[in-house]
Amino acid sequence: MRWSLRKIFFALVVLAGAIAVGLEFAARTTARQFAAALSPVATLTYSGAGISLDGRIRLDEPRLALHQGPWPGIIAARRVELSQPGVFWLVAAVLDPSPERFGKLDIEAHGLELPDVTLGAPARGWLGLPVLVPFETIGCDVDTISDADRLRMGVVGGERRDRLSLRHDSGAAQLDLTLDLESPGVASQQVFISLSAYGSAIWSDARARQALRVTRAEVRYDDPGYLSRRNRFCAQRLGIAPDRFVAHHLEAVDAYLLANGIEAGEDVRSMYRQIVENGGTLSFASFPDANWIPDRMGSYSRPDLLRLLSVTVRHDNTPPVMLRLAFSEPPVIEESEPGPVDAVVVGTAPVPAASGPLPAAAATPDAAERTEPERVVEPPRPPAVAEPVSTAAEPPAQASVQETRLGASAPAPPKDSTLALVWREGVIERLPQRSAPTRDYDVVAATSLGQYRDRRVRLLTAGGKLVEGRIKRIDGREVVLSVRVDRGEAELNVPIANIREARLVRSTGAP
Repeated sequence: MRWSLRKIFFALVVLAGAIAVGLEFAARTTARQFAAALSPVATLTYSGAGISLDGRIRLDEPRLALHQGPWPGIIAARRVELSQPGVFWLVAAVLDPSPERFGKLDIEAHGLELPDVTLGAPARGWLGLPVLVPFETIGCDVDTISDADRLRMGVVGGERRDRLSLRHDSGAAQLDLTLDLESPGVASQQVFISLSAYGSAIWSDARARQALRVTRAEVRYDDPGYLSRRNRFCAQRLGIAPDRFVAHHLEAVDAYLLANGIEAGEDVRSMYRQIVENGGTLSFASFPDANWIPDRMGSYSRPDLLRLLSVTVRHDNTPPVMLRLAFSEPPVIEESEPGPVDAVVVGTAPVPAASGPLPAAAATPDAAERTEPERVVEPPRPPAVAEPVSTAAEPPAQASVQETRLGASAPAPPKDSTLALVWREGVIERLPQRSAPTRDYDVVAATSLGQYRDRRVRLLTAGGKLVEGRIKRIDGREVVLSVRVDRGEAELNVPIANIREARLVRSTGAP
């Protein structure tokens, strides 16, 4: 009997070992298949793969390098765990190596890192990193709020724990994504996106991308009391009362939005003030127009995009309101170049731009003896093309008037000239040709602006606007400028593809 029990125990140990080896093999196989499924849009690397006690696949120190999408960069984590619905999902992973088998997947990331380069210029200033608090440092006189600062606030944080749930119905070509982000003690966000006409072909087929639609999108932001702590922290730094900082913060946010060409509606500003003062939940919901094409995001103007997205916002359980935003062009500096002159006026009437003899009264001796009235210049009228003036023109012969011969002081201008004629002491003189303005800049390639950091530049956009500022950096496909606003300076992002001409202002040595 003793030998039988030993054999049974030995058999169980061997079986358990075989199961463990099999699960480890299945885990590593699934990890490789998952990395292959991501290859069209990203490169996944990790230091090790295994299986957790609850049956999840574990990836140690994963790094996801994105090479498609709006924000290329690297996302890292301490550990990521993968799982699918069903008890025997690991067995199915070994038997079915196709990428489509990841149509239902749950991903949990521990210690997720969202470096600045990943989110890029669209997020910088709008969201605090990596906690994703809206406008976290604006008005606080700090660039970032560190973990040590939050500890001084009394915020007991912890490691980030974020979850992504993916559900793809290939028959209905429907994809639902749910993203839960959590920064303990600071904030939590939930994002839900539902896509129609979705298939793996969107990564390689332009027509498939054109057919992709967003049927619904929701964003929910929960504040567990961190914003009120942030208010007290920043108020202490500035030496003001917390309620005064709230007003200061809201003014700074308004200025930041205006520097980016955005003005929020009163209802939206009121809801943001509520969550800054009292915390709670801020929710956004969007039911986009069916004609909106996500793949053409950059081709829509901001007002059209907001209208097509049809976004509502609500604070806690208050009735939702439309997300009303007014858009304007960012701060620009218009070039002021003198336009064509139509006529210069002497006395009270303009001299005609057409050629021909002057009225006889203009050449009388009495007229020459009169005191010359104050010169008045009328606003220029639409340019009139001046006909060539003959080298000699005579007024009509009169017995009481001494004959006066009028001569041109310069050769006749071209037929399409708009130079004015000036009457002076019986002589017709043409205005001198306008000299070319002295340029204080050099035209450089827009793609080379990264090497001129801290230099002043004027960017002529495709829309004909001239934006001036100092080059701070290049973020992917955008130039980040520091531009002057009423209350100081703000950052302005200009897409490189939208720059028609880059004018690098020559250094004068002056501050």
